[in-house]
Amino acid sequence: MLVGWATTQNNLGGALSTQGERLGGAAGASMLEEAVSAYRAALSVFTQEELPIEWARTQTNLGTALDTQSKQLVGAAWTAKLEETVMAYRFALQVQTEQKSPVDWATTQNNLGNALQAQGALLDSAARAKKLDEAVTAYCAALRVRTEVESPADWATTQNNLGNAMCRQSSLLHDAAGAVKLTEAIIAFGAALRVRTERQMPVHWAITRKNLAIAHTLLSECWQDQAARHLLEAEAALLDALRVFTHEHMPYEHDTATMLLANIRARLYALEG
Repeated sequence: MLVGWATTQNNLGGALSTQGERLGGAAGASMLEEAVSAYRAALSVFTQEELPIEWARTQTNLGTALDTQSKQLVGAAWTAKLEETVMAYRFALQVQTEQKSPVDWATTQNNLGNALQAQGALLDSAARAKKLDEAVTAYCAALRVRTEVESPADWATTQNNLGNAMCRQSSLLHDAAGAVKLTEAIIAFGAALRVRTERQMPVHWAITRKNLAIAHTLLSECWQDQAARHLLEAEAALLDALRVFTHEHMPYEHDTATMLLANIRARLYALEG
C-alpha cells in the first residue's frame, strides 16, 4: 500500500513539474513547489536501504525539479536551490552506476554537470574553476554511455553542454591554455552539429551554432594573427542561427545574437581598416 502511494506521489511530482515548467510565473512556481513536496513525500517510502532503484530515480526527479526552480530565483535563494539540486543528483549516483544502470547514470551525470556549471557562475575564480572541472568530468563520464551511434540526440546534448563548460573554463586560464580549451570547445560543438541539423533539430542547431560563434569570438582574442578567420567563422555561425532565431518567435535569442553579430562586424571592420 505504501509503495503504491509513493509511486503515485512520484508520478504526481512528474506531472506537476512538467506543468510548472510550461506555465512559468507565480502559478508555475507554485506547481514546482508542489512537485518538490510530492517527490520528498515519495522518498519517505522509497528509501535507499529498502528500495534503492526507486529512491535513486526519485532523487533524480527531485534534482530536476529543484534545478527548474533555481532558474526562477536569484541571489542566496538561487545558490541554496542549486546546492540542493547537486545534492539530489549525487545521492542518485550512489545507486545509479555505469555498470548496473548506465542510461540513468549517464542522464544524471549530464544533469549534474549542468547544475555544477550553474553553481560556478557566481563563485570566485578558484571555486568556479573547481566546479567547472567537476562539470567537465561529469559530461565526459556521460559520453561513455551517451554515444553518437546508440543515443545520438543525448550525445549531442552532452557535447553541447561540454563545449559550454570548456568555454567558461577558458576565461579562467592564461592565453595559450585558454586557446587550447576553446579549441576543444569548438570540437565539441562541431560534434554536436553532426546530429543537431537545421532540418531535423532547428532550434538546437541554432543554439549550438550560436555557442560555436561565441567560442570562435573568444578564440579570436587569444590568437591575434588569426583573429579575422575566427571572426568570420563566428559571423557565419550567427547568420545561420538567425535563420531560426527570429524576432517574432525567439526575441531574446534574436536580440543577443544580433548584438554579438554587430560586435563581430565592428571588429572585422577595424581589422580591415
